[in-house]
Amino acid sequence: MRQTVLEELEECIESLNHPYIIVGDFNQVEFGVDKQSKSTRTIQGAYEFSLWRIKNELVDIPFKGPRFTWCNNRKGDKRVYERIDRAMGSKDLLSIFPNTGIKHYPIQISDHAPFELDLHLTQNTNKKPYKIDAWVMEDEECMGIIRASWLTTVVGTAAYRVARKSAITRQNVKRWALDKRQRWNKKWDDFD
Repeated sequence: MRQTVLEELEECIESLNHPYIIVGDFNQVEFGVDKQSKSTRTIQGAYEFSLWRIKNELVDIPFKGPRFTWCNNRKGDKRVYERIDRAMGSKDLLSIFPNTGIKHYPIQISDHAPFELDLHLTQNTNKKPYKIDAWVMEDEECMGIIRASWLTTVVGTAAYRVARKSAITRQNVKRWALDKRQRWNKKWDDFD
């Protein structure tokens, strides 16, 4: 049913002509860093979800707090944590509300964590910069992510459009690289 839901959301998105935000349980992990479990299986539907998000020019709203928003509440090796609850906004939303963010709270009562949308969330500026390894720029799958990200339509001055497209591209490439690193885990040193 995921594809049907995404198609229905796409129809709604196409009918809007003003900034919007979509918030909720998408029941889909987009990148491996958004899942923690003993399983090493590929995340089904992740690539298609990324392409759908990029095609519809949706920006993943940044968050503060715990990474995971859902737990299956099983014990031991069967426990799974995922970030499936998220907020995504139209490309012009962040130009109007540049400090928009989500506050994640711990999972306590339900299997889902509560979270709060804040249009004026201050971001932590003490984060270390993330350096992308050279091999990333040579990978064809990554180049597809870069091309699709750069084709995102952004409204504003030329300088703002370049800065916003750069930020979107950087965010998508970082997620992709971290996802690969997590999936390859112990093989990483051999690959490197």
